[in-house]
Formats: sequence, structure tokens, C-alpha cells
Amino acid sequence: MGKRDKKTGKGRLDKYYHLAKEQGYRARSAFKLIQINKKYNFLEKSRVLIDLCAAPGGWLQVAKKYMPTQSLIIGVDLVPIKPIPGIITLQDDITTDKCRANLRAELKHWKADVILHDGAPNVGVAWIQDAYSQCELTLMALKLSVGFLTQGGIFVTKVFRSADYNNLLWVFNQLFKSVEATKPASSRTVSAEIFVICRDFIAPKKIDPKLLDPRAVFKELNAGPSLSAMEFIDSEDPIKLLGDVNQITFDNEEAIKLCQHKCTNEDIKASCEDIKVLGKREFKDLLKWRKKIREWQDVEPEDEDKAIQEELDRLVQEAKAKTKKLRRKANEKRQKSVVRMQLNMVTPAEIGIESNQTGELMFDLKEVDGTEANKLRKGKGEVVLDEKELDNDDIVIGEGEDENAEDVEDVDSETAALEAEFDALDESGSDNFDELEADIDDLYEEYKERRAERDAKYAALKRRAEKMEGLSEDDAADGMEIDSISKDNDAETSDSDVSDEQEKMVEQDQEQSESGDAKNNTLKRKAEEMDESSDDTEDDDIEIVPKADESEEEMWDANASDEDEEKMKKAQTYGLTTAEAITLAQQLVNRQKTTASLIDDGFNRYAFNDRADLPSWFLDDETKHNKPNLPVTKEAIQVLRERMKALNARPIKKIAEAKARKKMRAVKKLAKLQKKTEAVAEGKDMTEREKAEVIAKMVNKAAKTKKRQVKVVVARGPNRGNKGRPKGVKGRYKMVDARMKKEVRALKRAEKHGKKSKKQKR
Repeated sequence: MGKRDKKTGKGRLDKYYHLAKEQGYRARSAFKLIQINKKYNFLEKSRVLIDLCAAPGGWLQVAKKYMPTQSLIIGVDLVPIKPIPGIITLQDDITTDKCRANLRAELKHWKADVILHDGAPNVGVAWIQDAYSQCELTLMALKLSVGFLTQGGIFVTKVFRSADYNNLLWVFNQLFKSVEATKPASSRTVSAEIFVICRDFIAPKKIDPKLLDPRAVFKELNAGPSLSAMEFIDSEDPIKLLGDVNQITFDNEEAIKLCQHKCTNEDIKASCEDIKVLGKREFKDLLKWRKKIREWQDVEPEDEDKAIQEELDRLVQEAKAKTKKLRRKANEKRQKSVVRMQLNMVTPAEIGIESNQTGELMFDLKEVDGTEANKLRKGKGEVVLDEKELDNDDIVIGEGEDENAEDVEDVDSETAALEAEFDALDESGSDNFDELEADIDDLYEEYKERRAERDAKYAALKRRAEKMEGLSEDDAADGMEIDSISKDNDAETSDSDVSDEQEKMVEQDQEQSESGDAKNNTLKRKAEEMDESSDDTEDDDIEIVPKADESEEEMWDANASDEDEEKMKKAQTYGLTTAEAITLAQQLVNRQKTTASLIDDGFNRYAFNDRADLPSWFLDDETKHNKPNLPVTKEAIQVLRERMKALNARPIKKIAEAKARKKMRAVKKLAKLQKKTEAVAEGKDMTEREKAEVIAKMVNKAAKTKKRQVKVVVARGPNRGNKGRPKGVKGRYKMVDARMKKEVRALKRAEKHGKKSKKQKR
């Protein structure tokens, strides 16, 4: 006999069929539940599960694999199910009370966390009847599930897409908080099945019987408003009518004649039966059919005059909107030009050139009235122009603005006038603006240079750069530089900008300096702040170098030695490293000394000594001793002592390296543990609880530190008489030999004997 091949029509033997065979599942539908669980993750958290219409048992196998151990799983079906280890199977009809009683006997006092339903009736009679039977079976499964599902439980069911699908969804939404429909990838595309996942069961105390009665749930309702075909043909707005009605009927004699017309084909009749399900193409066909019927009936065309009038109205509105937009732009440009004139920013090019040659400012911000300029910038207030300009212009800026044109011709003429005026403004301003902008840029650069020269930071940086280049090495040059800078500061003291925070800080210091004890605390605090912060004091020529925050790793970095040396040199040159420097800084902050007093102190009996033709060793000794003694305060000395305490408190290099190594080992250990925990968390073979337990054990194991035991090395063989570390031994060790063992035992015996003798003496 020839070999009989299995049917392969409609893609029956697809990849999921072969995967089910390979993995031992009884049906390819097992992958549907696997994919649903992968999306919603509910099997791992469940302890009790009921599978309705479970034959042949593919979903039961999946539940057994993914649910925690010792879970209760029950399968029910009309046909017998081949036994599965650890699963209870029942052969019952889910629509009968006997099935309910058997389930209650198996569950006892338990409630189900998940109820699955993948059942379908015997199909093949007619699609409408098959779809209704499946929806009715789903409703019966829900009716059975309501009695056994726990609060917050999940109900997963298969539904055929049909006219009763929305009714089923409405019932699900009454009993569950979350209802979602999905179609797994393993479900065939040609199949009409979809799966509905109902989560968070409400568990109401009382349920209306009609809610689970198929006759009440699937009862046919009224089709909705209808429209006669003749009314649709004769209407002036057919599109609006199509949106308001659900059906077009052929109920009278005239409508019957339309139904018998050759243009009324079967597609038109089918479209008229249910308007709400039509698409764009069907609506177009209906409108074309209406047009042909009207031509056949010689219906008068729509009023062309009315259409022309509507088009004219539309054009007028568009012209008005365009005019309003142009007028708004012209007003904005005019307001900007007025603001420029009030700020002296719009003047003839010759005036700008003359003023630039004389060295005077083109405009002065102090002369501008800020409130009026802000009003004009926001578009408020009125603008007063010259009489000639008012005579030539048609638009006056004020509180009131636009008036709509009444006629199309007036609108067009006004639009053209505005466009011409707008273009004229652009052409007239473009010639002068280029030259004026260049002049303004030059003036602004000069203004920025003067502002920068007044700044204390700028002066300090400039002086430092000159010192680095070797431009100011002798004392006379330094004196001239200080003199020039002080003159510049005195000339522009009124224009210097002092921030509000600095003024508040200075006022607080002045108030605190009036009292005795408060003065010492303030001086100490200010000196610490100046040592830590990187901000300079206002109008002072002394730059305060901040203390750099260094980490322990940077502290012992060998590559950064050059940078550290440069920082040390810079700190010794410009930093507050001595008590005299801190005292001087305190006096500057508290206004006890000014720039003028510093310059006066520079003129003393040590300043102008003639050092020409003197030996270098003599000059070195003179620079050490022959200089004025500056006063020093207690607070300054205290600040230096605390700074030295902080430096001495830092760990030595050996300890810092050991800490860094310990930290590095901990980081590596943590990274290794993190990889292991991620692998456990991403696994699918364990439940969430088991994953948490495994991760907790791993963390506890990693937290425990093993005590390094001392390795005992017996001094025999190659180790006898060996001095130093034995070969192949790492870590701590202890050398022992037979003689040592005997001595230890002898000491124990002697100690024991000594205790006995003491007791006998007592």
C-alpha cells in the first residue's frame, strides 16, 4: 500500500506545528498561551488555575511549566484528557451544574487566580451561526468563572470577531477593571480568533442574571435612524445626511423605481443597508449614484449664483486676513523704528561718522526713558510722528487698530498700498543700517574694553601676564603700573558695577566688625571663605587663589607631579600662604584698607634703596631681612594652624594606596555580582519568588568576607632549616616542626600540673 500523506492545506504544518512536536507539546496552540504570558506575565504569580475546554492539554502543559511548584491546576473538557503528572483532569460539560459541583469539590476552599478558555464549538454550518455559538460558549465560560475566580484574578478567553463581539466586551468591562484584546503571532492570520485578557476581577457581591444570559446580552437592537432614498436624492447637503443616518431605505413607489434602475446595482443596495460600516470608496460610489439619478430625473442644478456668492465671501475673508497680517507687520516695523529713534539708534550716517571721529558716544543709555521704551516694545501706547510723515502715511499707530474693508475693491487697494509702504520701509532703511551697524560695533567694542579694564579680575590677569613675560621686573615699573591702574580706577569709580551679593556681604561684615567678639569670628570666617572660594574682591588688585579640592587618587598620581609643582609655585606667588597675606586680605574685605592706602604703604624707606653694583649674596640677604614688618592678627595665625591641621590629617601614601586597592576590589566584586543577578532576573525557568531568594543568597554570600587563615608549614623535607618564605606558599604562614609540637605539649602539662598543685596547697 502506498503511504498516506497528512493534509497540509491552509498552512497547517507550519513552524509552530514542528516546534510543538520538538518540545513535546500536545498542540500548537500551546505557543499562543506562551506568547500571551510573555506579554502579560501572569502564570508565574498564580497558584490555582482552571483550564476550561482544555483538551488535548497543550495549555495545561504550559501552565505546569511556568507556574510555581505545588500549584493546583485543573483541566475540564467534554472529551477525556490524557493524564499529565501533577494536573487534575475532569470530563464534564462546562454549561452544567455537575461541572460546577465537581470543580468545587476539587478546589475545596481555594479560589482560582487564573481561568483559561480556549474552547470553540463544532463549526461548519454557517459562519454567522458558528460565531454566535462561540460567543455563547464564551459567555457560559465566564458565567462558570465568576463563581470560582478570586478578587483581582485573570480570565483569558478566545473570541471570534463577529457582530456580538462588542456585546461581549461590554460584559467583560462590567466585571473586570482592565480588558485588552490581543492576537498572538502563533495564531493564523486567516483565523478570525482573537484572545481577550480580562484582569483585576471586581468580584461583586451580587451579579444581575441578565448580564450572563445570552438572550439578553446578544439581543438585537434598533438599527438606528433611516432615510428614504428619495430624500437622499433631493437633499441639498447629501454628505451631512450620510453622517446622520444608519440606513437608506427603498420604502415607497418612487424609491422602488430607483431600486429597479440600472445604476442601482447590488453594491449600492448593500451600502444603503448599513451606512456606518462604509469606507471612503463606498461613500464616493453613493454620491456618484445620486448624481446619475438626478441627471436621469432632470433635477434642476443647484443655484450657481449662490455658489458664486459663497466663493466671493470666501475671497473677501482671505483678503481681509492678508490685509490684517500686512498691517500688523507694518505696525511692528514702525514701532521698532520709533524705539530706535528714541534710543538714538537711527540717525544719518554722517552724524555717526562725525561723532565717531570726535570720540563721543553715539547714544547714551542713561538718557533713555525705560518705561516708555518698554511700552513701545510691547506695542502699547501711541507713537507721535512728524507732521510730514503723518501727511504721507495712511496708517497711524494708536490704541485702536484695524477696520475691516467693506468691499473687495477697497480691500485690494488697501493691500497694495500696504505692500508698497512695507517695501519702501525696507529699501529706505537698508542703505543706512549697514554703515550705522559698523559704527555701533566699533563703539561697542571700545565700551567693552573700558568695562574690562575697570574690572579687578582683568587688571590682575593683565598684570600676571606681564609678569610672566618679564615686562615688569623692577620695583619702579611696578610702582608706575600701580599708579596708572589706580588712576584708571579713580576716574571710573562711578561706572563700576558691584553685585548685590557683594554689597550685602560687605555690609554684614561692617556691622559685625563693630562688636568685639563678633569681629574676631567674622575675620576668621572671611579669611576661610577667601581661602576656599575663587572669587576676587571688588576693585582690588590682589588675586585670591582658591584651595584646590583633590581626591585621594589625584593626590598620589605620579603623572600629575608637574601640575602640582606649578600649582605650588602659583600658590606661593599669589596665594594666601602667610599670616601677613591673610591679615591684609581681611583688612581689604572689612574696608580697613583701600587701594590708595596700599599705594601709600608702598612708599617707605626700603623702597628706593640704590642696589646697583652690589653682590648677589648681599642682595639676597637684604631681601630677607631689610623689609618692613607687617602686622599680623591672631585670626590669621589661627587660620594657618587649622590649614596645617587639615594637611597633617591626610593619610600617608601607603594608606591611601591600600584604600584605593580595597575600593577597586569592592567595585570589581560588585560588578561581578551585578552580572550574575541580571542573568538570574532575566531567566524564565524560575518564579519571581525563587529569583528573589537566589539573588538574596548571592548578595549575602558576596557580603561575607573570608578570614585569611594562617597556613601551617611543617619544617621537614625541603623546608627543614629553611629561612624565609617557603617555596609555593602565599599569604600568612607559620613554620612548625616536631620539636615545637613536643614543647607545646610540655607547656600544657606544666600548666595543668601547676594548677593542681595550687589547689592542693589551698
